[in-house]
Amino acid sequence: MVGLKSEMIIPVKKNCPTVRLRSGFSDRNGLIVQNVILQIKDFDNRTRIAMLNQIKFVLQFIDDCDRKQETFKMRALISDIISNVYVQELAYNVYNYDVDWFIKSYIKPTILEDDFCFVLDLLEYFYNRVGLLFPDDAELINKTFNDLLQSEYVGYRLIDNKIVSITNENEIKEITDALKIKHNDCKSHLDKALSLFLNRENSDFENSIKESISAVESVCKIITNTKKGSLDDAIKKLKDKGIVIHPAMETAFIKLFAYTSDANGIRHANGVGEGKATFEDAKFMLVTCSAFVNYLNVLYAD
Repeated sequence: MVGLKSEMIIPVKKNCPTVRLRSGFSDRNGLIVQNVILQIKDFDNRTRIAMLNQIKFVLQFIDDCDRKQETFKMRALISDIISNVYVQELAYNVYNYDVDWFIKSYIKPTILEDDFCFVLDLLEYFYNRVGLLFPDDAELINKTFNDLLQSEYVGYRLIDNKIVSITNENEIKEITDALKIKHNDCKSHLDKALSLFLNRENSDFENSIKESISAVESVCKIITNTKKGSLDDAIKKLKDKGIVIHPAMETAFIKLFAYTSDANGIRHANGVGEGKATFEDAKFMLVTCSAFVNYLNVLYAD
């Protein structure tokens, strides 16, 4: 109505828990964006809380088993961690240890407040010992933990009872440097490749690989000033622009891209070869293609 001013009604938060749903409406529309940066040297609060909640879930599972079977595995686990992880003197009667007290006194402060390396020390030891106590459930428990690490963009995985890095700073630098390239088409493909790669809720590793390869194809065609032809044709024409690549390296890249482009490859089927593309496949191609883009960009600038 004329004369009336339309105003947005913003509710006042009072003791209201904050919604932080990954891939929810706010996240998808860029209103309140959740973390999409691979976490290596620190973990954000959201991730730490997720880790703590999962440990609580596993401890509840152990406690329930103890109540039903009277195996006292919970007390053994608590004593083990206090003695070997925190290197503290055990109480005389360790069977008086209470799980809620243990979480509040040890697990929670470490997960929520301590340095990332000590968090990983605790998690590695915890899941290793849980696997020994419950070998029949170890695979499922470890998978659930790795799923959490993946969904929270953590650059580590639990493999063979050891937490190992799945990437490093050099790989991240290759990607970030490639994203700074001035060629819009190439940058657009890399942006899409990274976005598809980081979408853990609805992973699309196949299309991430396609976009990574398309980024290389794009920069090669820009340098050689060609619009048609295959990627290997464009790579072979680079020498016409003064970019001389060692024959062995040229052949290696052509074969690598051909592998993902043949009849059974990623660009023509649902997966690399005959299987579904994995996180590792997509990461390898993203890093490799980013590095090759950077390599060509430096040579072309010279």
